[in-house]
Amino acid sequence: FYCLFGIPLMALTMATIARVLVERYIVDEELAAITRPLTPTECKFASKSLCSTDSAIHLSDYIVLQLMRQGKLSVDSFEFMKRQYQIMDQRRFWLKIADQDPI
Repeated sequence: FYCLFGIPLMALTMATIARVLVERYIVDEELAAITRPLTPTECKFASKSLCSTDSAIHLSDYIVLQLMRQGKLSVDSFEFMKRQYQIMDQRRFWLKIADQDPI
């Protein structure tokens, strides 16, 4: 009886506890990365290489930089998304969506 129900139940319980602990750890790491002050190198990178074209760091630049600091976005992925956006922007994709009737 124990082998049939006890072992699977114990495994399920241990997996649930591990998932909760890992989720807490990930949240703590993300908060630590977000609250860590920007370095001069990061400021320079964000002000020249990300979303905006001026030397100021805008909200979009800051969000992209934070995603990169957390390892959730690579420079290559960002550049690809930026190119895709520029292609859609040239085709006036955003205006076509805004002109559509709401569902």
